[in-house]
Amino acid sequence: MARQKSVNQWRIKQQNFAKGTVEFQQDQRILDFFGTTPTRAIGDVEYFKDKINFTESLDCKQVLLVINTLTFYKDLISQLNEINGFDKTCVSINKFLLWTDQFNPTIEVDYDIALLSLVKKCFPNNKIEHFFVKNVKGYHFNFVSPTSQFYIT
Repeated sequence: MARQKSVNQWRIKQQNFAKGTVEFQQDQRILDFFGTTPTRAIGDVEYFKDKINFTESLDCKQVLLVINTLTFYKDLISQLNEINGFDKTCVSINKFLLWTDQFNPTIEVDYDIALLSLVKKCFPNNKIEHFFVKNVKGYHFNFVSPTSQFYIT
């Protein structure tokens, strides 16, 4: 839990740079997407716990998956497959914390396009909106939230 507290401390510091409490665009998209409807929470969702109506109910129709810790590619695939079938899904990934233990020369060099391809493969019959910071290429350090988001309906 200490790591998550640290992440939220950085979020607060970045919000203070904006001279007041503001929602960052990435966070506001998530809040707008789910509204007040009960939502399953998976992963690093601490920041949203008082902002989204999280539920443990298995009958809910939407899910938020936030990956902001070291995660292996094969584990990401498992998580995506497990959440397939919800009416509304948001997957938010800090792409710089995604690791693979195998070299695959067919994977797209651009992280965001590679992630989009993976999400499309795991959700083949869904509409997917994709948001990311273009041309980051490892030069952007984002303390606040993952830089790649997928809204799946």
